[in-house]
Amino acid sequence: MIYHVKNIVEEIPEIDYNDGIRKIFLYTDGEAGGSDELKRLLLYIKQSSYENVTDSRLERLHHGVEEIKNNSAIGVKYMRMWEVMELEKRESRIEGIAEGKAEGKAESIIEILEEIGSIPDFLKQKISEQKDINILNKWVKLSARAETIDEFIEKINS
Repeated sequence: MIYHVKNIVEEIPEIDYNDGIRKIFLYTDGEAGGSDELKRLLLYIKQSSYENVTDSRLERLHHGVEEIKNNSAIGVKYMRMWEVMELEKRESRIEGIAEGKAEGKAESIIEILEEIGSIPDFLKQKISEQKDINILNKWVKLSARAETIDEFIEKINS
């Protein structure tokens, strides 16, 4: 039911490491530790119904929970917040995929050019910093056709 956790030094567990940080975990299905009052609170948290209200504190809490559950404006705000968070997650995934593709293309260009010769640092940086996938696609083709590094540089700058 209640677990107190302290930090330890994993490599030398016998060291008495007391950084003052103490975490408390409450487990609604747990059996060990805690008072009867805490047990009743955890039971209510697990199933917030009136049947689990056993004292005046839980009754006040239940009243607040019911007000929130029955307030459509709060429900709409919650749903909007949830939708915004989901949209941000999706956008982040899409951005991450695009960044990964760009990095992969840049790495391919550099690998192809390394077969031709020594790549100047400024060129490696320019290729690595490019995020436009269309430009990178063009550069992949140019790198495959270029016979020298100078030829590649000339073609990407024209």
